[in-house]
Amino acid sequence: MHAWAALLESGVTVRPTGPAQVELVAAEGDAVAVTAVVERRLTALSPSHVRSHLMQGSPARGELLLVVPSASRAALDAAAAAGISVLVADPTGPSAVTGRIVLPDRTIELGVDLPRPDARQPPSRPGRRPWGALTVVRRLLTAGPATQVDLGRSAAVSQARVSQALSGLVADGLVRRTADAGRPRWAPADWDALVDWWLTNYPGPGGITTYWYGLAGVPEQARAAVAAVSAAGMPAAVSGDVAADLLAPWRRPGRAVVYADPSGRPVHDELTAAELTPSGAGEATLELIVPADPGVWPAPGTSAAEADLPLADPLQLLWDVARAPGADVDQAVAALRPVLKARAAAAASR
Repeated sequence: MHAWAALLESGVTVRPTGPAQVELVAAEGDAVAVTAVVERRLTALSPSHVRSHLMQGSPARGELLLVVPSASRAALDAAAAAGISVLVADPTGPSAVTGRIVLPDRTIELGVDLPRPDARQPPSRPGRRPWGALTVVRRLLTAGPATQVDLGRSAAVSQARVSQALSGLVADGLVRRTADAGRPRWAPADWDALVDWWLTNYPGPGGITTYWYGLAGVPEQARAAVAAVSAAGMPAAVSGDVAADLLAPWRRPGRAVVYADPSGRPVHDELTAAELTPSGAGEATLELIVPADPGVWPAPGTSAAEADLPLADPLQLLWDVARAPGADVDQAVAALRPVLKARAAAAASR
């Protein structure tokens, strides 16, 4: 999310501790950190919305951060008076990031001259994210034919959710039902068409993204970041250009993508120790993403690694390459797809 990079421009360091929780600290003066729960609203913030939050219990100063598409001046005043931070960031448009960040010792006004969204990044989609259904499709595309029970287990959803996810795809001719030794199984009817469907419908990993800059080569930055995060006991996985370069070399990686699961601990010092510096989205050489989507990780009981680097789910690799900076993204995607397809076919034949 571009808004986190905008906070850096205002002198606020963002340290993700989970997909909906961050540690915020002013970069100047006597640093006093606060851990804030992040709540996203799909509608404009008004004073009445602030009052409704207070009726549910008053958060300690700075411990709630509302991310909204717009907010009135009265709403911002009411929120600041209540000790609630507000980040105004329209996920679908080019508007600048504004709002107020409430810290234990100060309130920081975010100005209208802050960075606008990175044009290369796909806009966020409002509404509930269908992680479970999309993970079911991931498993079909990467592991081949599977029973409804197996799909539910590997995607961590109920069998009813599996059935719901597959019914529309069957009707569209993207998924078919087969029988193996009398056991019904589900399989892609057309692997490429189902991949296209997934890429079109995937809303992104959600969660919190921070941007980093380093002087070393991009693959070396990814390796150093994974080593540092893993040494701290946090799961990590590489995606995007760096992962694609290991599987289907096509172009020089321009930006590393690393997923991490901090499980409540702030991710920051590990990367600075790896000689990375917080940056804006435009100049970043590495993205660190604490995802809300559990499907970015390989299926339970499996592992994916190349050259000793843990990799994200194959579909995540493809999605991240498709949104990477560079004029030859389409060629990189075209080089990666047949490799992933061949790997899926090999997995299905086991």
